[in-house]
Amino acid sequence: MSCKSIFVNLGGGGGGSVNTGVLQIAGGVALDSTLRFVEDQNGTDSIIKVSTLESEMRFDANTAIRFASLGANTPAMFPNNLTAANTWFFAHDGNNYYLNSIATGFFRRQGTDYGAYNSNGWWFGAVPTQNGAVTIRGLGGNIASFRDSSNVERASIDNSGQINAINFIGSGVGIWDGTNLYRAVDTESIGVFNGGGAAAGFIVYGSANATTFLRNKILVKTSFIGLGEINSATAPAIKRNAENIDFRLSNDTGYCGITAGRSTEKTLEVLEVSGAMGLGFFNTPAINQPTQAIAEATYVSGGGGGSSVHTNDTFGNYTIGQVVQALLDLGLLG
Repeated sequence: MSCKSIFVNLGGGGGGSVNTGVLQIAGGVALDSTLRFVEDQNGTDSIIKVSTLESEMRFDANTAIRFASLGANTPAMFPNNLTAANTWFFAHDGNNYYLNSIATGFFRRQGTDYGAYNSNGWWFGAVPTQNGAVTIRGLGGNIASFRDSSNVERASIDNSGQINAINFIGSGVGIWDGTNLYRAVDTESIGVFNGGGAAAGFIVYGSANATTFLRNKILVKTSFIGLGEINSATAPAIKRNAENIDFRLSNDTGYCGITAGRSTEKTLEVLEVSGAMGLGFFNTPAINQPTQAIAEATYVSGGGGGSSVHTNDTFGNYTIGQVVQALLDLGLLG
């Protein structure tokens, strides 16, 4: 069995016999600037049309792809038989590649659209309601995932809209509110979300380093700041009470203690002592409220004149010695 070569006759010469397997230009004329079908020896048109300036693949009366030029060194592809400057959909100018669309350009996989660009901007994912230059609609998992060069996820926006990040604010970077710069003191992360319930608000996850102010976490809600833990009976919080400030537990079930001072010295200590409120001043540990059962302070007579005061004299059922001892115990006397 011998093989025969196929030749394309582009030089005209119609009128004579055509060998088997030879293709020719429709009409048998010489190749010129007019698009003409390539025919077989029986005069049957193929899907290819050629000229000296362009070529075309025509599938039916309304479906074709044309290959032509937008200008010097700028080949382009056109849908159907259009060649106007704004109707090409792919071109190359020698340096860059371009995609163009008259209406909407889609990115499609097996009949389903997963992206497009149009006069409203770009969209990706499932077909969305566009709102912004870029709109992304989730497909059931995260709306967006951001990964490092090792393919480890570093940040994401989940389907509920919550933003998750390993380092939401990095060291040396902060939030500028137009007046002040709030800078992260280390590489610990910050979480900002509104999850409803006890977790609603703004949470700062800080360093465990005792030299930094951000200790563990801060929860900020409307008129309520929780410190250390969320919804906890063992963590403190600051709460607005009309024009006053209450120091509460972060689950708002009771009051918490207060210690104020400088360095290692306490000026005031208000906290629970043996199940009751304790109070102490000037670096003195807090004690419960003094009662008439306390011991008296040591009495030393001054030996001076005037009315005599006996150590067992009482004022409001308290002896002078008890009053003095209570002041000593509270730290108001040293």
